[in-house]
Amino acid sequence: MSGQRQAAGWLRATVTTVGVLLLGFALSFIAARLPLGSEGEHFAGHFSVGVTVLLLLLVVLWAWPRPSSDQMRSMARRVLGAGLALVGIGQLVEGVGAFGFRGNDQVNFLATVHDLAMVGLVGVPIALVGALLWVMLALAARLGVDRSRWVPYALLALAILAFIAYVVLIVTDV
Repeated sequence: MSGQRQAAGWLRATVTTVGVLLLGFALSFIAARLPLGSEGEHFAGHFSVGVTVLLLLLVVLWAWPRPSSDQMRSMARRVLGAGLALVGIGQLVEGVGAFGFRGNDQVNFLATVHDLAMVGLVGVPIALVGALLWVMLALAARLGVDRSRWVPYALLALAILAFIAYVVLIVTDV
């Protein structure tokens, strides 16, 4: 019965995750086509991404199966959650800050809020590392090597490589 319950949990997680991502795509598509003016379009773009990411965070917290007592899986889930929270909140705050501009000119204090919200971009590599750890731990468990003493070192190396790759992509403006 435990195997069936676990399979049903992963099916629920997959369906809800894909559903949220499709909703986010639809929100972004709609936001890009609304005639809201420069600031309104800027807000709508950030809002659609922020809502999608925060809904994805809720899916991770409540629809994904709870990790076993394994510390690595719990840590991966917390890292992923923290990254998603930073990105989602940062996007919503940045959207509100869009009303501090008229074109490229700063017109009120919300422009500063917009610029401060860029700190939310720190959540992107954190979320990527958390997702990578989660996937790698799932693969290690599937292959039966999750109890190997080398798994934590390999995961740490992969997380560092993912972070370096992200920084290189940002710096080189790819």
